[in-house]
Amino acid sequence: GGSLSDVPLDDAAIVRRASGSDKAPKERDPPPRVPLRRIWGMTAPEYPLYVMGFLFIIVGGLCVPMASMRFAQLINIFNTPPSAFDPIDGVWFPSLNEKDMTEQVSSLCFTLQFIAIMIFVCYSVAGWAFG
Repeated sequence: GGSLSDVPLDDAAIVRRASGSDKAPKERDPPPRVPLRRIWGMTAPEYPLYVMGFLFIIVGGLCVPMASMRFAQLINIFNTPPSAFDPIDGVWFPSLNEKDMTEQVSSLCFTLQFIAIMIFVCYSVAGWAFG
């Protein structure tokens, strides 16, 4: 005489025994086919949120290349100092005017901060809209 624990069980039998049911799970009918137009119709109240989310994502996506171009300009200021034209000799010479460079750098830093805030706001609103 053997007990039930001596009988080898397959995975389905183990699941049935753990769930307390000795019956085999019955086959489920496939879900009914629903037209996509009906599903989109059910989400009609959220259309304004979708539009707003897409607009904010587009603006946020455009801000990223703008920030990289501004950052490249910032690096370029330090790599190539501004030039000045000497009207007497008629030649260009490097102008290391610290005041001009400071104004350019601070202007670009302000622009980068503004772009960063725009990116944060755009992605936050889009995340809220798409939930």
